Amino acid sequence: MQDTVVKFGKPYSFEGKEYTEVDLKGYESFTTQDLIEINAQWKAAKGNALLPEFDLQWNCFAAARATKLPVEFFLGLPSKEGKKVCNIGITFFQE
Repeated sequence: MQDTVVKFGKPYSFEGKEYTEVDLKGYESFTTQDLIEINAQWKAAKGNALLPEFDLQWNCFAAARATKLPVEFFLGLPSKEGKKVCNIGITFFQE
């Protein structure tokens, strides 16, 4: 099983709380219905890619669902941290 923890290079402040990492272990409990709902949310936000799980925005929606944090948490991450989240999603959903 792949490591699902994203450690941030420096603390990230969101809604008055500091985060040094985020754990995406919630991916392990996703159902097919979860993926369908993430796809619908992504398409409503004008997402368009041949393979959605490779899209940064799609991975923000998936990470939000996995962690129960608002999608704005992930959309506001520094780019380097956002790419770490995306890369874990790509790897997880391609296995």
